[in-house]
Amino acid sequence: MVEQVGMRISFPALLGWTMPLGLMGGGLGVWPTWAAQGWQGLRAGLVALIIVFCATMLSGAAVAWQASRGPGRAAMAFIVSGPVKMIASLVAAAAAWWVMELAPRALFTWTGIFYLVLLAGESVWLARALQRDAFLWALGEIRRKPAGRDRPVDKAEPEQRPC
Repeated sequence: MVEQVGMRISFPALLGWTMPLGLMGGGLGVWPTWAAQGWQGLRAGLVALIIVFCATMLSGAAVAWQASRGPGRAAMAFIVSGPVKMIASLVAAAAAWWVMELAPRALFTWTGIFYLVLLAGESVWLARALQRDAFLWALGEIRRKPAGRDRPVDKAEPEQRPC
């Protein structure tokens, strides 16, 4: 008999989906940023990448932690972490702008771009993990308790229902 386990999800796979997308997105925008704002714009873009990447990794860690409790929990953690990640990224970008005196137009533009690009990578990461988990469950390699059954039911005692 196969034991009940949570969803198996790979945190390094999150790096594999988000890191290349973030670097490609940043690479495509180097020339326009340089032409518009020079070194200050590029510096602001790099800071935005670091901020959003760190927020994405924290969000992915929360999703991976909840995945050990099942796919529904992982999906819900992803849904809840999206707005939190966006707000945290914007607050961190505003703090970086204030402390480091970065070019605000480039910083906030790149924060938005990197948020969307890394959100796409994180979405693909979770969707692939959910598909794999559903496939393993369909094959019978993973057994889960039905919803609402946290403890086994003793069949010797009849169920008591209110009249």
